[in-house]
Amino acid sequence: MTRAELNGVRFLQKELKMLEEELTEKRKASATIAPAIDGLPKGSSIRSKVEALTMEILVLEERIANYKAAIPLAQAGLLDRLLSLSVKPSERAVVILLYVEGQTVSEVTKRIGVTTRSVKRLQASFIKKMSP
Repeated sequence: MTRAELNGVRFLQKELKMLEEELTEKRKASATIAPAIDGLPKGSSIRSKVEALTMEILVLEERIANYKAAIPLAQAGLLDRLLSLSVKPSERAVVILLYVEGQTVSEVTKRIGVTTRSVKRLQASFIKKMSP
């Protein structure tokens, strides 16, 4: 597994989070507007907005489902590779927290009680071992 593949796992997680946040906002907007459409004629701007939001919500839900299906596969590949390598437990912990759990460097430092520099050093050491 290369650095690009590791970053791919993180990208999927970040993209999923952003899509879920966007979906929440669209649902809130739809819930705010929807009560106003009762009795309105077709083609009214409010009805059109709700229909557009509904379509956007459906598209977002489909994209989220696709990401949720892809992430475990990418994580499984990473975990398989992690288990096959001879790495320090601290390196393994950092990589799992960063790439499998999708935590930020600052979250990892707080969780395992080391400095940012140490987390980055452990990450770099792991990536170097993985490089062909």
